[in-house]
Amino acid sequence: MGFFFRKLGTTIFCILILSGLTHAQAYNDEFWDNPNVIWKTYTGTIITAAFAKKMHTQGNYGIMERELRGGRKEVKMVPPKKKVKKIPTNFNWNDPALVFKDDAGQLLPKEMPHLLLRFNSIKWNVDTSDAGDVEVTFNLGSSKLWKSAWAESNVQYIREWVERWKGQPFPNFSFKDLDGKLVNNNVVKGKFVVINFWSSQCNTCLKEISQLNKTTEAFYDEDDVVFLAPTFELSGTTNQFLSSKKFNYTVLSDAQSLMDELALEYYPTHMILDKEGNILDINVGGAYNIGEEIGKKLSWLLTSE
Repeated sequence: MGFFFRKLGTTIFCILILSGLTHAQAYNDEFWDNPNVIWKTYTGTIITAAFAKKMHTQGNYGIMERELRGGRKEVKMVPPKKKVKKIPTNFNWNDPALVFKDDAGQLLPKEMPHLLLRFNSIKWNVDTSDAGDVEVTFNLGSSKLWKSAWAESNVQYIREWVERWKGQPFPNFSFKDLDGKLVNNNVVKGKFVVINFWSSQCNTCLKEISQLNKTTEAFYDEDDVVFLAPTFELSGTTNQFLSSKKFNYTVLSDAQSLMDELALEYYPTHMILDKEGNILDINVGGAYNIGEEIGKKLSWLLTSE
């Protein structure tokens, strides 16, 4: 009988090992390179496949999949759970060892907590892990004000990304618009180029469209201005969306390779290029008056020539 249970235990152990390997091997290159996947954080923010892969492999984030219409799939990154215990809250907020997170488990920049503390509606708590690491978690999901705080906080990653690209030549690109017409660097050379990186699954992107349409109408007679809207989505998905929603920008679908080259991870992102193809201005995450801001900058550029 003892031999039987030892044999059974060994068998179960082997099955668990093999199932773990199968689970790990399920997320191969084909999974991460799938163009039909919409990648999101657990709170719904759209991210790139590269960023999602980094969260999974380096941050131990889990995977939650949901089938969508038209053969598309939504994949959300689920933060790992930790066993934590409460500790007193009388600590130094400027302690460099502190870790700040939102309630989805995403890291927050050091500058942001001081802004979040301005809002009484945003609750927070302090935990310590089994290893003794102190974490401050802000419950942002229940507050409508956190987005303004996020925009106000000069997020370190975004700041470094903007500094890296501002003033640099825009990467070489070549895509077809929805009418099949080729658009590349040579086509837009000698013109001011306004670019909106967007997605039909991004709520902020959709809210901006009416503003952006008004901006294109204001510069309709300007031959020196081009409006482009690259998206990682396939043309079929984009065409389906635009059948019921007007967007005056020249939409370039299946442009994931351009996002990868720019290491762009946030939508919407707006850029303005000068006539030599250099990046003059970048706005990450949009703004409530983004159309007006773009219009002002274009007017200044056109009158400064």
